[in-house]
Amino acid sequence: MAVDEFEAYHPAPKNGDSESADPVSTILAAQLAPRLSSQGSCEHSLNRDTFSQLRQELVDGKYSHLRLEDSTTDICRLICLVLQAGLGPCFKDETDESEGQILDCLDIIQTAFQKAPRALTLYPDCETLRGKAQAPLYACDAAEKKATNLFSNLMLAQHKHTKLWPSWYSATGLLRAITTGLPVHSVSEKSDNSNQLSSTFGDVRAPNKHKLLASNRQRVSAQQLIDDSLRVFDWKGAGSLHDLYLAVVEHFTELTEQPKCEVLRLMSKIPCVISQDSAVVASMEASMLCPRCDDESYQHSLGLDLEFAIIDELCNILAFIIPRLGRSHDLRINAMAVLKRTLMHASGGPHIQLASSVFGEFCLHSLRSSIRELRVITGHTIVTFVRKSLDYEVRRNNFVIIFEWLKSLSEKQETSLHETCIMTLCRLANLSGDDEMNIILLRLVEYLGHPNPFICAVAYTELSKLAQQLSLTPAGLFRPYWRTLAVSVMKNFQSRPYMAEQLCDLLGMKVNDFLRLTEIHVLPYLVLTRKRDIISKLGSSYRESKTPFDICSEKNNLAAILAFLLSQPSANPEEMIMTTLSDIDPAFKGRTLAELVRIEPILIACDLLKRLGDSGTENEARFRRALRLLADHVPRKSAQMPKKKNLIGHFIEEHVLGIITQFAYAVNDFQIRQPMVEKRRNIIAIGEMVKVAQGHVSSALPQICACLRSALEMDNLCNHGFAVWAVLVRSLHEEEVEPLVDQTLSIVLKYWAKFTEDTKNRAFELVGYILKNHSELVRDFYSTMPSLATIPVMSRFEAEINQLKGGMDVRSQFFAFIRRCQSENATVVEQALSELVPYISNHEEFLHRTVLGEQPDPVVAQLTRSLLDCCVKFNASSDSITLLSARCLGLIGCLDPNRVESIKEKKDIVVLSNFDQMEETFDFILFFLQHVLVEAFLSASNTRAQGFLAYAMQNLLRFCNVDTAVTQRSRDNQAEGKYHRWLELPETVRNTLTPFLTSKYTVTVGAISSNCNYPLFKAEKTHGEWLRDFVQDLLQKGGGDNARLVFSVCSRIVKGQDISISSFLLPFAVLNRVVGGTEKEQQDLLNELTYVLSHPLPDANNHIYETTLLCSQVLEHRKAGRWAPAQSWYELQLENEPNNSEAQWNLFTCLKESGQQEAILTRFEILRGTSSTPKLLPFAVEASWIAGSWGKLHDYLKLSSQQGTGDFNIGIGSALDTFKNGSKDQFEGIINKLRLSVAKSLTNNTVASLQSCHDSMLKLHALTEVESIVALQGDRSTVIAGLHDALNRRLDILGGHISDKQYLLGLRRAAMEVAGNFAISDIASAWLASTRLLRKGNFTTQAYQSMLHAARLKDRSATIEHARLLWKDGHHRKAIQTLEGAIAGNEFASEPVLVDGNSITTAPHREKHQNLLAARAHLLLAKWTDRAGQTQSDVIVQRYREAIKLHSRWEKAHYYLGKHYNKILDSEKSKPLGKEAQIYLTGEASKLVIDNYLRSLAHGNKYVFQSLPKVLTLWLEHASMVDQPFDPKRGNNEEFQIHTLNQRKKSLEDMHSQLKKYVNRMPAALLFTILPQVVARICHPNSTVYDLLTKIVAKAVNFFPQQGLWTVLAVVKSSSKERASRGINCLQKITEVNKKLKTETPSDMRGMMNQGQKFSDEMLGLCVARIEDKVSRVSLAQQLRFDRKVVPCRLVVPFQAMLTPTLPASHDSEYLKGFRAFPRDATTIEAVLDEVQVLNSLQKPRKISIRGSDGKIYNILCKPKDDLRKDQRLMEFNNMINRFLKKDVESSRRRMYIKTYAVTPLNEECGLIEWVDNLRTLRDLVIKLLRERGIAPNYNEIRQNLTEACSDISKLPLFSTKVLAKFPPVLHEWFVEMFPESPAWFAARLRYTRSCAVMSMVGYVLGLGDRHGENILFEEGTGGILHVDFNCLFDKGLTFDKPELVPFRLTQNMVDAFGAYGYNALGLLRQNEDALMTVLETFLHDPTTDFIGKKKHQQVYWRVFVINFEACCLANRFHCRSMGM
Repeated sequence: MAVDEFEAYHPAPKNGDSESADPVSTILAAQLAPRLSSQGSCEHSLNRDTFSQLRQELVDGKYSHLRLEDSTTDICRLICLVLQAGLGPCFKDETDESEGQILDCLDIIQTAFQKAPRALTLYPDCETLRGKAQAPLYACDAAEKKATNLFSNLMLAQHKHTKLWPSWYSATGLLRAITTGLPVHSVSEKSDNSNQLSSTFGDVRAPNKHKLLASNRQRVSAQQLIDDSLRVFDWKGAGSLHDLYLAVVEHFTELTEQPKCEVLRLMSKIPCVISQDSAVVASMEASMLCPRCDDESYQHSLGLDLEFAIIDELCNILAFIIPRLGRSHDLRINAMAVLKRTLMHASGGPHIQLASSVFGEFCLHSLRSSIRELRVITGHTIVTFVRKSLDYEVRRNNFVIIFEWLKSLSEKQETSLHETCIMTLCRLANLSGDDEMNIILLRLVEYLGHPNPFICAVAYTELSKLAQQLSLTPAGLFRPYWRTLAVSVMKNFQSRPYMAEQLCDLLGMKVNDFLRLTEIHVLPYLVLTRKRDIISKLGSSYRESKTPFDICSEKNNLAAILAFLLSQPSANPEEMIMTTLSDIDPAFKGRTLAELVRIEPILIACDLLKRLGDSGTENEARFRRALRLLADHVPRKSAQMPKKKNLIGHFIEEHVLGIITQFAYAVNDFQIRQPMVEKRRNIIAIGEMVKVAQGHVSSALPQICACLRSALEMDNLCNHGFAVWAVLVRSLHEEEVEPLVDQTLSIVLKYWAKFTEDTKNRAFELVGYILKNHSELVRDFYSTMPSLATIPVMSRFEAEINQLKGGMDVRSQFFAFIRRCQSENATVVEQALSELVPYISNHEEFLHRTVLGEQPDPVVAQLTRSLLDCCVKFNASSDSITLLSARCLGLIGCLDPNRVESIKEKKDIVVLSNFDQMEETFDFILFFLQHVLVEAFLSASNTRAQGFLAYAMQNLLRFCNVDTAVTQRSRDNQAEGKYHRWLELPETVRNTLTPFLTSKYTVTVGAISSNCNYPLFKAEKTHGEWLRDFVQDLLQKGGGDNARLVFSVCSRIVKGQDISISSFLLPFAVLNRVVGGTEKEQQDLLNELTYVLSHPLPDANNHIYETTLLCSQVLEHRKAGRWAPAQSWYELQLENEPNNSEAQWNLFTCLKESGQQEAILTRFEILRGTSSTPKLLPFAVEASWIAGSWGKLHDYLKLSSQQGTGDFNIGIGSALDTFKNGSKDQFEGIINKLRLSVAKSLTNNTVASLQSCHDSMLKLHALTEVESIVALQGDRSTVIAGLHDALNRRLDILGGHISDKQYLLGLRRAAMEVAGNFAISDIASAWLASTRLLRKGNFTTQAYQSMLHAARLKDRSATIEHARLLWKDGHHRKAIQTLEGAIAGNEFASEPVLVDGNSITTAPHREKHQNLLAARAHLLLAKWTDRAGQTQSDVIVQRYREAIKLHSRWEKAHYYLGKHYNKILDSEKSKPLGKEAQIYLTGEASKLVIDNYLRSLAHGNKYVFQSLPKVLTLWLEHASMVDQPFDPKRGNNEEFQIHTLNQRKKSLEDMHSQLKKYVNRMPAALLFTILPQVVARICHPNSTVYDLLTKIVAKAVNFFPQQGLWTVLAVVKSSSKERASRGINCLQKITEVNKKLKTETPSDMRGMMNQGQKFSDEMLGLCVARIEDKVSRVSLAQQLRFDRKVVPCRLVVPFQAMLTPTLPASHDSEYLKGFRAFPRDATTIEAVLDEVQVLNSLQKPRKISIRGSDGKIYNILCKPKDDLRKDQRLMEFNNMINRFLKKDVESSRRRMYIKTYAVTPLNEECGLIEWVDNLRTLRDLVIKLLRERGIAPNYNEIRQNLTEACSDISKLPLFSTKVLAKFPPVLHEWFVEMFPESPAWFAARLRYTRSCAVMSMVGYVLGLGDRHGENILFEEGTGGILHVDFNCLFDKGLTFDKPELVPFRLTQNMVDAFGAYGYNALGLLRQNEDALMTVLETFLHDPTTDFIGKKKHQQVYWRVFVINFEACCLANRFHCRSMGM
């Protein structure tokens, strides 16, 4: 951060150890360094003095060794910045002053180039040079001609270190190296530079990476090379490699030297040509260049490995030739070249092993040849034995052999061999790892100190070249190895001083600078060897001279020295250490070792642990002893720890957080960039720490895991990181391992491909260890364990895990995925998502069917919520997780938020004490850190903002002492509590905050000015500016000590930060000012807020008013979907304002929504080229792919690329266009790019609910559908049918969003057309789907258009849709005629279809579709003729039967035939006695209704709530009539009477036969829906009926015993002996059926029954237990004598969500096998809490709390002395209405509902009611609000006034004047108080209005009375209302002493809270009249319940109710009644 604002200090060394950066130039640090990598592009405000000072520091000063991060990239950026900010302005304005700046800049550039010449070949940063970099830096024209000439001269110049070779060698080699791999076109555009270089050096560019280049472009093949070789042996014709081998064996020795050389020359080309897998370009005269063999970067990764047979043949030839080469120089050199090229293309085998291969011997001996050329080429060949692609063990062994051989050569005092060793070591360095590089550099540095100047110069030159080849500066090359290199140099510092001088010359620094750079590494050695003089010299090199004591006492130096000395063998370590230090400086005398180690015990421990990791087993004991000595001398924080036992473990336990923080800093480059070698040492040291601690590291487990996960992300540390992870897991106890199991398996899966063989074996053993040694843990958490299926070697473990998961159903699997996706660990989440994608694909139907079911499963909402949270949580850190989350969301689809809502829990905190209480302040700080500051810190885009946030987080943690509580872990109770609170924070938050526990950020700017003049608000200020100013001023004057301290920190992070910080702090700052501010401050605050609220809006004139009024009307049209009038308005507007782009956009929107695609394209063509084009282009692109205008689409996409438009629809169009043109890979890339873009656009606010992210969900939904359509493969007949089903389900889950559905259908049609493998009928079906949607949405015109499109495609269904549209428009006769004509013309008959031009027979699925189509036509015709009432019944029945005949398994056809018979039955019922038809008297009509309804239920359950209760009612009604005498009024003919009675019995027998048949076939879930009604009729007198009822009960309860037993047990406990007896018989029947069905074992079923009975008995006892008056709480066990032995109980908690079954979406047998109506893991009763709350009412109901098996608490009301069966029936009725509300589009969109709850009777007098939390009665709310106004009701006065007002109609106004006038409406105030935020207030008021409207309608229909203020309750969280107490039904209120005449309760307070909204739900009730009447009929026929109060009046009041219901079905009559008429 800027030095003038901040100083950031961390506990890091000041003087160069491995954890410290080199000294950095002040100018560079302050001005240029921030612009290199951390800041990107910045404005350059640099002047002449800046560059002059920088030049002096870089060129002349002590900073000339500047490293610039050891990267040529950073040097390239430095050059670019100097060009742009230094040279650029000078060239534009050439003055005398600018000339000096030019010279300074040129010196800087030349110095930079000398440090890294290869930087000139890099492509510069486009943003830095403000242009496109299309060439390397040396070819750029960024700084005009002068810079170009400079670069050209630099390219021609010699490198200053090239001392031995001729100038041409150095220059050509340099250019060859720096231009390797540069594409030709890169420099061709800069002709001047390239020509200049070419003319000087010729073409020195290396080959393109994918071709072989040479001067002659003649093609040559491998066969030609073999044939040419054979011709040397006089071989005739073509041959093979084996033929060549035979020829060589037979004739090679006979050849002269020249032919032998020719054979070898040709053989050298063969492996390179074969590896290209094609003919290659080669020169017959010049040498061939291979991208692998001639790659001077030593990557050797291009080209192909040859097959073993080819390599073996070539090696056999060479194995024969090499021993027979003789002493010829040329032959040996050529043979070595062939060997290099052959082995370079070998992937392994015996030939590549140096120890056993003949080639190894040949190479090793050639290294000591007297022929220099042979030695040089052998140095190049030897690297083939250590290539990185070889097996690790083979490569390592070869390295050892080569090093040993080179060591033996170096011992020979021959200059030529030393030269060979140096050059070979440098070749090996290009391919070495860290260990090998360390050895190589040690040897090369030794050569720098060689007494022979030539050898020294060779080493110098080769080291310089090596650094260039590795794209490093010399300093960057050596930096990772200073720990060993510096000590080696220091050992020879006095004996061979020129070694240090040569090294410093190579580094470009002075010896004193080198000493300071490496002091932390050399000081331990110098102290041990008592080199006081060198230490003194080091001290004198500082600007302010330091003594040896000063240098050694610096904490990092001291830690390194003490760690080194502690590890030295000594009999008395303490004496040895202190004596040694005293010899260095007497100032150490008098001090003790304990004093010294206490200074920095953590750094000493870190150093020792790293040295322990470096040591082998022979030195391990030495470092463990040193750690023990350290632990013994460091005082313990707790005196209770044992003194001897595991001393190291307890020491590490106390300091583990500090230790791991140091390691994490190094691994994550938190302070400075660390070399990979040092990072690896730190990772290994963590493993050593875990080992020596022996289980004492658990307090820092999250930090250790985070550090290891960082290491796993790095390729070079991955294997080491996992090795330590394995050690950690094995060292932990089971409770500590639990959170790491999922992480471990996920890590193995993610990094398996990166693991070496050893690591893979370690991973295999670790997984086995977890499964075996933690088997109980695995059994508890197997559900969330990742799948190991992708790793074949883990198949045994995968089978073991799958065996545990075998009992999980689909729902449980999804819940497991939800838990995994909620993990804080990114690796776990990524693995979970990668498994979730295919799982959702395979179980998409389950999700969609449950969404479309009666009660959507919570799993869908929770899964969607977790995926949305993943998208937001990881969208900045992990693209892979974001993309996977988006893919999963797309597979789930865009869910209708009105059916499935997933509200994100809003986090909030309240400070009640105004920060006076420290505990509350602590809570506030943690909340602020977690939910605001950490998120702002992670999203901050610049380091300055991050710095201030870091300062704030550090100081807030320090203020509440979290830093000490976490880092020191004291045993203080308060600190321990804070530590536990710290652990409760999410792991990601802790990982972010941990560095700030020990950081030391300080602010150096002055205090913030607090002189603000109120009012702060000004019209020209933005909201953000005003808010930040306002909040900052409030924070400056906090009231209270805690508030002042917290606010002073927060005031630093208001300006320049995310506005979320100010928004969060505002209410707390305002409240603090209101409570604790001075009078003036409070007045300023009041004035400011008043001024803001009273600020006038812009003046409005008449024109604006009229426009606003018109706009409001247009918006109303658009909201209602009336696009035609809206379109007309915008067209008129454009006539007056042709260039109004907003009006154009609105017009295009109208055209799009009304389906006028062609009009869009026409209008766009007119406007093309205008300024509106970019804005309107997305409309044109979408219209083009919807209309199938692919040519225009392609044209518009070109236009979009020019305009730079990034709209989603343009992306979709681009993807479709790409696929249509055959580029499938590019199509997938575009789709994934769009998906990622949509996912990254999601924020915390947009995912707050499904409603808020609906548009994004729709886009993801669309992308998934496009992918699934174009990727369709497989058998067309089955796959396309399955795809159509899936797409239709996906369309249905959108609910009432018609516009979105239309968009998806248009996209579906376009994708099908592009895919090319769909029939015309498939596209036509999509048009018809659009037609149906538009028709149901009342968009008739668009519906006709879509229908015509389908008709043009010859789809026969279009006729049906045409007829439907005619009927909807009121043309009933024409609709019937159209349908009759189509049926008569046999238009729906099945026909053969054509596929790929060949005629095939009709596919089964198509024939089924055609049959359904014909059946649909017949059914529709039957319904219409039935409704018209002009056709005879037998004709109508025949048409119904024809539909059934065509499709016998169609539920709808059976249902409507049954409904027709029910209509006949009702008409006969209404006839007077004696006029009824025989079909009614005999029960035949009832039988036909029952028969057809049962058939419909056998094939589906869409009409279950209409048909099944009706079946029950008709059947039992008929059974009751059978034995009754025949009424003479219906006929007095005895024979007729006897015949009729016999027919009744026969009809009953037929009914029983059908019922028995279909009860067995029917899914048990359907029977469960009528279980209460069946149980209510269980005392039916007919024995056969009773048996059937018992059978129904037994089946339902056997399938669902945990839920169904609640209903049966209520019968068992009945006060009626007969009912109780029948209940017991039911239990016996359940047991008998259980033995047959085997749904549960008999013992389990009996046990569940016994548990249920005992628990039910206790609940009954609890209800009736006597409780003293005025007691609010009692003990369950002591005062109510509750027997706790009855729990746990296996019955479910009686809550509505757990008692409502999910009905099967299909009755297909395969589907039903896996279907579950209730979750497998139902929540059962685990315990009943002891505390019981007694409610203050007459019956004293008791509220108890049950703990469920899921650990949650469920509250239940035990209600005595009240028959709850009426309430239960009303809840069934309300649930039915809720189902219809959800299905209705408009009602669903408005979220209209009735709040319901579970009612569970225990007998006729007691029961349980689900407790709904957070409810307040209307009376309480109003009374409270009135009292706040000082109004207290006088009930006696009110009663008198009401009596007087009712006494005469003329006195009615008294009600308004004397009652209402005294009690003004106040309910609206409650909404303002409860929902202070405007969005929440609006949502709550809407919910209140809608729920009130629905319940008013339902209450009117039911005749619900007694709606006083205690029976209407408000939900405090949502604003909705809930009605209770349903005793007064069916206009029972009319029988009161003072009859209730109002239809429903609508007081002035209720109206006051409505606002301007009102709703009409009667249309919905009318549509579902049949279903609602069927349910209500069960009320009448329920023999157990008296709904009226007097049974003799039941029929009377039932008729009144029916009249009411019919009245509400007629809008005008309802209107009259509501108006009091």
